[in-house]
Amino acid sequence: MSHLPRVAMAAAVLSGMAVAPASAQEPPVPDGAVARVGDERIGKGEFRHWMQVAVRGDDQAPREALRESTMLFLLHRAWTRQEAAAQGIVVKPAQVRRAFERQRREAFPGERAFRRFLRRSGMTKRDLLERIEFDMLQRRLTRAAIADVPKVTREAVESYYARHRREFRGLTPARARRTIRVQLTSARKQRALARFIVGFRSRYREITLCADGYVMDACSNAG
Repeated sequence: MSHLPRVAMAAAVLSGMAVAPASAQEPPVPDGAVARVGDERIGKGEFRHWMQVAVRGDDQAPREALRESTMLFLLHRAWTRQEAAAQGIVVKPAQVRRAFERQRREAFPGERAFRRFLRRSGMTKRDLLERIEFDMLQRRLTRAAIADVPKVTREAVESYYARHRREFRGLTPARARRTIRVQLTSARKQRALARFIVGFRSRYREITLCADGYVMDACSNAG
C-alpha cells in the first residue's frame, strides 16, 4: 500500500481530460459542491481532503496541476460508480476487504508501519477501501467492454498469415498462427475498449456540471 496510486495518477485508463477555462455562465450546482454528476453531488470538503492527499503525495508538483488531477479523480470516480451501477456490475464489500488485507500484508511489515503510512499520506482506512473498490470497478468495466469481442476465425488467421508471411519467417507455421491469433485478438479488444472509452466520456460529460473555479473539459459547462 506504500504503492497506492497518488491522486495525480488516479484518472487511470478511462480518463485523460484536459483543463479548460470556466464558462462565463454556468448552470448552478448545489451549495458547498464542486460538481454534480447526474444526481450525485461532489462536496468541497471531499475535494479539500483529496487535495491534501495529493499535496502530501507529491509536494513538488505545481498546486494547479494537483487541483486538476484531484478534480478529475473525483469526477472519474463518480462516472465509474454510475456506469458500473447502470451495467449491474457490483463489487461486494467482502471482496474489497480481502483485497485491502492482501495489499496491506504485502506493503507493510506490521500495524505500526501501516498507521505511519496513514499519518504521512493523510488518508484513512475508508479512503483506501474506496480506492480499492474504484480500481476493481474500473477493471470490471474494462473486462465488460471487451467481453463480446468476436473470436478470431481460422480463416482470418490464414488470411493474415498469407499476407504477412515474411514477418514470421523465424517461426514454425504452427507458432506463427498462434502468434497471429493472439495479435488479432488483442487488436480487436483494443478497438472495443477504445469505442467504450469514447462513449463513456461523452455520456458522463453531458451530465457533469462543475462549480465556478472547478470547471474542466470533463464538465458539460466548460467554455
